[in-house]
Amino acid sequence: MHNHQSCYSRWTWIVALVLALILLLMLLTGNGPSRDCCGSATPVEAATAATESFGFTAHCNDFTSKGDASAWAAHADKLKSILCSGEALQAEGDEKHALLTGVVESDAAKVKLGEEIQAIFGANIALENQTSVKAAEPVVIDQTPIDQAPTSAKLYFDIAKSNLPSSSNDTLAPIVTWLKAHPNAKVVISGFHDASGNKELNHQIAKARAKSTFDALVATGVDAANIEMRKPTETLGTGDPKEARRVDVSIE
Repeated sequence: MHNHQSCYSRWTWIVALVLALILLLMLLTGNGPSRDCCGSATPVEAATAATESFGFTAHCNDFTSKGDASAWAAHADKLKSILCSGEALQAEGDEKHALLTGVVESDAAKVKLGEEIQAIFGANIALENQTSVKAAEPVVIDQTPIDQAPTSAKLYFDIAKSNLPSSSNDTLAPIVTWLKAHPNAKVVISGFHDASGNKELNHQIAKARAKSTFDALVATGVDAANIEMRKPTETLGTGDPKEARRVDVSIE
């Protein structure tokens, strides 16, 4: 019996030694038991959500942003409205800088636009105004020699009427174009009437027709000082009746 207990004790020590060696090996290789296995969990740090930095892009009738745009909500509509005053206007930036691009009509419009946008952003935001000024359309001056001026334009009126015919704008167009290209040129307006009927009445109608033509030229921008109104001329009774109801406009 003594030998049996001694054998049992020996095996107990052997098993204990093996278990101790296994535990030591696990500890040395990093595979040992952690505190998690015993119910003592490591505290998990709370995740801090990174706040996205503010940025914006604005066009006519459009405003988009990222980050906290609450401070801009009151200005978005006004900003969009101002950006509708030019071509392809855009403002973009962040809480410190802003860039303005697009096309405006003039240098004065560029300055005004920059001032209006800066007033919305405030002094803390540096505004870079890179808008472009629309190029002025070149003025084309007719260099055709004066001896090649348009021939006389004729306006034909209804019987006893002095209001301009519907085709008058097209008829006078070459004359008007020439006069604008040659501002020192002289234009002569001559009214005509026939020999039948009351001569004085015919004379007054011819003058009224010439005056209607004069007013039409001035309305297009022709200088009144360059227009000469000549005395109405009586046509021969054997001619075309409509020729007696005309006004001639010619360059001299």
